Amino acid sequence: MSQDLFTVRCIRGELTESIHLVHAVVTDSDGSIIAHSGNPRYLTYARSTVKPIQAIAIIEAGAIQQHNLTQSEITVICASHNGEREHVECVTSILNKIGMSTADLYCDIRDNCSGKHAGMLVLSSMLGISASGYQQSQHPVQKRIASTVASMCNADTSQLVTAIDGCGVPVFGMSIQQLAIGFARLGIPPACVHTDRKYACDIVINAIRHSPFLLAGTDRFDTDLIRITSGRIIGKMGAEGVYAFTVPSQGIGAAIKIVDGADRALYPAVVEILHQLKLLGDSELMKLLPYHKPNLINRHGEIVGWIQPECILSLNA
Repeated sequence: MSQDLFTVRCIRGELTESIHLVHAVVTDSDGSIIAHSGNPRYLTYARSTVKPIQAIAIIEAGAIQQHNLTQSEITVICASHNGEREHVECVTSILNKIGMSTADLYCDIRDNCSGKHAGMLVLSSMLGISASGYQQSQHPVQKRIASTVASMCNADTSQLVTAIDGCGVPVFGMSIQQLAIGFARLGIPPACVHTDRKYACDIVINAIRHSPFLLAGTDRFDTDLIRITSGRIIGKMGAEGVYAFTVPSQGIGAAIKIVDGADRALYPAVVEILHQLKLLGDSELMKLLPYHKPNLINRHGEIVGWIQPECILSLNA
């Protein structure tokens, strides 16, 4: 496979001022590569992209039936949100349902990961164990989540590289190909998986489609992508320039990594990949233009350049 990377260029005047390098891969749920640029086996931490996959463990434990979690609450468990009023109210509602409070969270209620943490508290209640120390890698909650992530991403738990995320809980390292497989399976689980897994994946996808605002918030790409495509494409960002998306109707998943972790390069790369895969209509692409080729603005509010994604995906026959 070609190791050529595609680039995201920051252009000011007549010069390319900076260049960001990108790895990307698109797979089906079996792991077959449909398209790629760069190295599909590039290792990185998945960061917050895996939140929708982590939520599967909570649903499989019976949390919806036991605690009557709503679609909005499931979505905020998957979220990296802005901490807006609706996000805070939704996280608070989850805590109330399990008889806990913000004091039980290992983060602030307005932290972008508070929904994920609330979901971990839900899982502790479903397992019938103390939530104390739920953020630690050896806690049963984290072991259950790690097992779910590994299974979805076609990896052994022992293969996952584990470190500590920004919010204090374990974060998993894997190849971008494995991350893409996880999102392909989130969209359409393989026929061989058990009924509870298929049910959980459907719940996550339908919840996010129903409540895209709660996944991110105002002026956020994750929310806007889902709204603009009417839920046909479900994507999730992660820190340090990681992104993953699924197109359930086509049974595919994708993962993108900006090598230097630059946020400004991430969404131009994602939209360009969606465009080259012919997954966006003309009107959808136009609505996503501010993310696709954003202007560079100086402190006087003047447009002084733009960000330009440049790539040609290698399509596998």
